[in-house]
Amino acid sequence: MASFIYTPYLYPKSDAPKYLMAMVTNAAFVVAVIALVWVMRFWLQAKNKQMKRDNADVRLLYAY
Repeated sequence: MASFIYTPYLYPKSDAPKYLMAMVTNAAFVVAVIALVWVMRFWLQAKNKQMKRDNADVRLLYAY
């Protein structure tokens, strides 16, 4: 819901029709999310290995 606060400031009429600041910001957020997803994947893989190492009978693991 925080996007409703900053979104109007990313698309000022003075930047029309290209809205360069908005497009760069959107691209930066997309790249950040992709990077964080990969970090989370490796973190979950490490947690799964740790859980298997600590308890060989574990059946409930994190999905990634």
